Amino acid sequence: MDSPAYITEDRAESYIRQHYPEVRHIELVLRGYHNIVAITDKTMVFHFPRTPHSRRRQAFEAQLLPLLKGKLPLQVPEIIAYYQEPGYLVTSYISGQHASQETVSMFSATDAASFAEQVIDFMMALNQAVPLKTVRQLWAANPIGDPHEDWPTYLKRVLGQARFPDNPQLEQLAHQQYSAWKQQTASSDLPTITIHDDLHCGNLLFHGNRLYGILDFGYTKTGTAAQELRQLSQIDTHLAKVLVQTYCARTGSLLSDIELRNWAITTDFVAYCNRRSRGESDHPAFIRTRANLKHYFPKFAGLF
Repeated sequence: MDSPAYITEDRAESYIRQHYPEVRHIELVLRGYHNIVAITDKTMVFHFPRTPHSRRRQAFEAQLLPLLKGKLPLQVPEIIAYYQEPGYLVTSYISGQHASQETVSMFSATDAASFAEQVIDFMMALNQAVPLKTVRQLWAANPIGDPHEDWPTYLKRVLGQARFPDNPQLEQLAHQQYSAWKQQTASSDLPTITIHDDLHCGNLLFHGNRLYGILDFGYTKTGTAAQELRQLSQIDTHLAKVLVQTYCARTGSLLSDIELRNWAITTDFVAYCNRRSRGESDHPAFIRTRANLKHYFPKFAGLF
């Protein structure tokens, strides 16, 4: 039998029908590059990993999701079945629609404020539901990285030690950005909390303009609010300010626009450098981060 870690898209449907003959309608969702996802009868979601890395993420998520049940203010997937051999995950279906960054950026002031409140409420509840010690134990048991690295180690290796003989100016800019990130995080007073670490529009579900559900907990780890909010801050400058203000008001912590922006730039830069060094110029992460970096560094846009 084919291992779902390498199952092809045309095999996914036949695999489901073979093992779940009661299923009537199957909708394949092929936009993700970690998993082949299939929604069945709008009741179950099948996740077939595309790579060994994705399979390790799935093992981690299968252990994490039960800890979240009933503890978060937004809908999150619940485990229906998890099969290690062959490896695939079945979760509950969550209704809702994805919204593009353009759509969220056009939220009214009232909707933006409500969205920010919901995000911060989620962050606080997640931190309560999964203590730092627990998430670290899960990471130790299911090393996700390839190799397993935390953000500081990964940033130092890929960004701080970036080597681009064909583009020395880009190499210098990467080193400068790493130094700026390292200096700022060293002086940050933000507390370490449990974070989702992949909050972007692709993992959010809305009912109208109201946030309803959050998906994909495979990268949950420990970090700071600046790290957690970095991708959402890229949607719109005004929304970034509202997120910062809301977090500070709710927690009493000091999160600055500058620190949030620095995390956004640095993580985009490291993703870009990682894909560039591998020659993966057609990878979605490379294309997205290159566009973001051209925006962040208009004077050096030609380097990317």
